[in-house]
Amino acid sequence: MLGHVGGDVEFVIERPDALVRGGMSVSTRITSDAENEKTFGEVQASFVRDVAELSMRVEALGGGPVTTALGAGVERAWRVAGTSVELRLVLVPICAGTGSIVFVQAYGDPYARSVLDGWMDSFRWTNGRNLTACDFLDPK
Repeated sequence: MLGHVGGDVEFVIERPDALVRGGMSVSTRITSDAENEKTFGEVQASFVRDVAELSMRVEALGGGPVTTALGAGVERAWRVAGTSVELRLVLVPICAGTGSIVFVQAYGDPYARSVLDGWMDSFRWTNGRNLTACDFLDPK
């Protein structure tokens, strides 16, 4: 896996010869049901647009609560119809819900997903949940 910083997502890992790509970002959007739905809707709309350019369509796979190594989160997943290509988005609230860590995964098979799940589960809090970013997101 190759990693790089920058672009639309702060940190990306990928393998150029296979469909296995993960990204991690920090969102400053409040983590409420309504705001999470906006985030999921924006990602879905972007995915639908990209897939439509290939004359294909996207089907929603659903989602819901998920447990991660960083805590409770919420996820959604979509598939390119007629293929095994999937996109998954996981939001993990941070800073008393004033932001979230966002993981995005794109993969073409179950093994690639398991690699990305292992990567996502490798993240750990080193100093509790007191992040420097929380001083900005949740100034108290």
